Amino acid sequence: YPETFKVIKNTENEDIIALAYRHATGLYFKVLDSYDWVDRASLVRVVETLHDIIRVQANLDVIVTDYCAFYEKKPRVVSYRSVFPKDKIFGWHEIKHFKKKQYLLRSSLILKTRIVKEVIDNFSLGATFPLEILAYGPLPYLRSFCYIDMPLHCFGRNPFTNISIDTFKQMDLLKVARLYFDYYDIYSLRSRKQRNYMIKYLSMVTLIVSALLSLEGNLESIQDKDDLWNYLKYTNAKLYKELKKTSYGRLAIVEGRLSNNVIKLAYYLILKI
Repeated sequence: YPETFKVIKNTENEDIIALAYRHATGLYFKVLDSYDWVDRASLVRVVETLHDIIRVQANLDVIVTDYCAFYEKKPRVVSYRSVFPKDKIFGWHEIKHFKKKQYLLRSSLILKTRIVKEVIDNFSLGATFPLEILAYGPLPYLRSFCYIDMPLHCFGRNPFTNISIDTFKQMDLLKVARLYFDYYDIYSLRSRKQRNYMIKYLSMVTLIVSALLSLEGNLESIQDKDDLWNYLKYTNAKLYKELKKTSYGRLAIVEGRLSNNVIKLAYYLILKI
């Protein structure tokens, strides 16, 4: 499909999403890194589905596909069959329960290009966790889904392999967490399932930030962790109470430094797809 996909060289080490978006001319948007590939049969199915969607002028925000990791001893497929209905356009009300290993990632999404623009315009690129911006950012704008139960995106290398704790130490973690909290008014969304999914995702982000601040170990970082929860408590009390109820939130809200086991869990969440 030479007219559909473009090969882009990132010679200036730019943000991948911003660079790809500048070159995007189609109705839908998908980024594939150079060390990954797409499954051929899945690609044909996806392109045919998109052609049908465009031909009948259906309103579709995102196609969700399974994905596969080939960098472990055995290939591991992450499937959403237990979450989404197949071969139809559906909304949040038809989505079932997400297991912890079934969070939507950039690798599983083919987004309408217009939604990518909304994310870029409203979410500060480069200030978020690597590869996460197209996992959380589009959520408020998604209304219609289509699920294809085939593993399109194939990982040849763990995308987090070269990300060390030092990478996160260079970030203003407090600023990052606040960016997530302030990004969108979750309670303005009409769909309960949409709100609940975004809250669960925020609980994971909060745990990771709290654990990384605890890992630094100095008094200033520990205070930043406690200030994070206080910031949320006084700016969005409703979200604060909801996050406290989640399993990740209960681990992260402990005053002072988090235990080593909790820190290891958070780092596992960063490294594991």
